[in-house]
Amino acid sequence: MKKEVKKFIAGKVILVAKPWKGGLSNYFFRALQDLSEHVKWFFTYPVGLKDKLDYRKNKKKWGMRLAEEIASTEYDIAIFINTIKEFSALDHSDKHVIWITDDPRLVLGQLEPFGRVYLADPGYRDEVVPHLKKQKFGGILPFAHLPEIHKPFKAVNTQHDVCFIGNQDPKRDIYLKALLSSRIDFKVYGNYFLKSSLYWLHPRSFSPPVSNYVMGKIYSQYSISLNIHAQVVREGTNMRTFECAGYGITQVVEFRSGLSEYFEPDKEIIFFRSPREMIEKIEALRKNKVLSHNLAKMARKRVLSDHTYQHRAKTIIEGL
Repeated sequence: MKKEVKKFIAGKVILVAKPWKGGLSNYFFRALQDLSEHVKWFFTYPVGLKDKLDYRKNKKKWGMRLAEEIASTEYDIAIFINTIKEFSALDHSDKHVIWITDDPRLVLGQLEPFGRVYLADPGYRDEVVPHLKKQKFGGILPFAHLPEIHKPFKAVNTQHDVCFIGNQDPKRDIYLKALLSSRIDFKVYGNYFLKSSLYWLHPRSFSPPVSNYVMGKIYSQYSISLNIHAQVVREGTNMRTFECAGYGITQVVEFRSGLSEYFEPDKEIIFFRSPREMIEKIEALRKNKVLSHNLAKMARKRVLSDHTYQHRAKTIIEGL
């Protein structure tokens, strides 16, 4: 007889989140499914042709209907990843938890329904916490990785040096310009670079964005993952840092003060603070394969022990 496995969460859970291409809500939903037998996902952006047509006809009406559907649903915990204006109509409840992963200043006036608030970026704490009224501040909840997806792929025989997977951002362009002017074998995968002069100067160094589910195969073709934060990131880090640790690729990441809370500098991840230092660190890793291998090994060990989306979901549940 198969032994029954007791789930971490006994009650009914709903996840209210946008089905991003970046994969965050999907990863979190799958983590919740590992912890509970009763999980339902409400999309905050239309999925399907009819839904999209209704959304285009009247976005506010579509959002109000979604809020009504949530209000009429039976649940013990509702986890919102960000929010929409129409959710202001929901009653305040300690069962409502919001995890703000975007710029939190955009939703400060829409937090009435929530009993507890988490932030992904500690750099916004001082601007958000003083505005909380009925809400409790849960703390900083960083991104993470999903072990069943973010795992090592078999490396190809001929690896290139460095890759960057991410969208165009004015601050990123400064670093990419320096790297493209070096002799380092480098490739960029991402959106919106056609708007950048860098693309037209180095078209062979750019490729279209890739699906989350093939990123592991892309990383297996390279020795080093470069991570440059977008302007919106203040002190924490983005999803890619945790995902690459799961993939088992050596990382060179732009420094942010909160990063050392998640990874040990020079033992798990290499940090840089300027374009010149970035190039120096990459060159050093190209020459020291043993160090590069050990960094990737230790970073993967760290995310498996501390930084999975199952860990993040448990933090929210235990906070209640």
